[in-house]
Amino acid sequence: MKIGLENLPENLIIKLEDDFREALFKKIKRRISFQELANRIGISSAHVYHVKNGRHGLRIKTLKQLCELFDKRLDEIESHVSELVSNRGARARISLPIILSEEIARLLGHCFGDGSVSFRKKQFSYSNRDRKLVISVKAGVSKVFGAGPISEVRNKDGTFKVTFSSIVGEVLVAAGAPAGKKVNSQLDVPDWIKNGGHDIKRAFLCALFDDDGSVMISKSYHAKSVNLHFTRKKEHERYFRTFLETLKHMLCEFGIETHGPYTAREYWKPDGHRCVMGVLITDYGSISHFAEEIGFRQVSRGRALDSLLRRGVVYAKTDILNDLEKMKRTLIRTPFSTAELAGKVGLTRKTALKRLKKLEEHGEVIRIGRTAPNRSIIWDLRGGEKTV
Repeated sequence: MKIGLENLPENLIIKLEDDFREALFKKIKRRISFQELANRIGISSAHVYHVKNGRHGLRIKTLKQLCELFDKRLDEIESHVSELVSNRGARARISLPIILSEEIARLLGHCFGDGSVSFRKKQFSYSNRDRKLVISVKAGVSKVFGAGPISEVRNKDGTFKVTFSSIVGEVLVAAGAPAGKKVNSQLDVPDWIKNGGHDIKRAFLCALFDDDGSVMISKSYHAKSVNLHFTRKKEHERYFRTFLETLKHMLCEFGIETHGPYTAREYWKPDGHRCVMGVLITDYGSISHFAEEIGFRQVSRGRALDSLLRRGVVYAKTDILNDLEKMKRTLIRTPFSTAELAGKVGLTRKTALKRLKKLEEHGEVIRIGRTAPNRSIIWDLRGGEKTV
């Protein structure tokens, strides 16, 4: 997907390459006077002369009128745009059309995370305590837009905040970023990211987890997981769930299984009922895939993830499936008691019994007796088929 002049707001100002601008106005002058041109497109003749001489730019709305008057296509002109200018005078040297890239996908992920595009001014801001992430966002904006921040501050709580011009914000909104308060957002992941390659999806997910992800790991608490949570107004829960389901599907493409979407908590604010929802990555195989494919650039979370992987995870979906398969293969030759199966598969008796009951629920094994009254259960495959 590309973003061209057609996708940008009409009040943005563009400046044309010198050679192209001069050739364009020579053609115009042969067909119509500059005074008549000014009357037709609704600007002063002085402004027409300033545009012709390169002192001023043209609003996209005015450029569209020129295209209609002289049978030009907008996409023919946009490749000759040298600069975008905002109403407040901010400038960005950027080639049009803009190719939606991995870097833009990452910036868009931050827009859904700790970044935001203001509703009225359309300025893009990013706040984070991790200096490394802030530097990364600045580098991304510089690479795509050739522009730096218009302001940088450090708050009393240690948070760094950088703000970029409305040109950056307008392009990100055109690419699918939410504008205004994200608690009101009804947006899903943009189609160009959903349908994009792995590099595009990885960049978007990486930014999201850096901003809103977390790692649960504790010496005293059994559960361990990688989590991703967001807050939205309760009235938008249907759209919220769709957004989380999309993220769940994208993670699955990297071999990362998740639980959810689930509601972590609900609370009230003066502007309404809010809910915190998210997805969890709990099994060791998926956490390992997450570390390999997505990971954290945020330093403290990266360390927590490394620690979690070194210690291992008690609950592991992939490990359970392997245990079940081992049990079924063991029972092919002859029936075994719970204790015997536990020894052959390498599990405790308690864990082996849980696994066998799961197989029993699915109709794959049956109980055929006990080793003695009130002692270990003897299990067999349903149907009793054996190999010799």
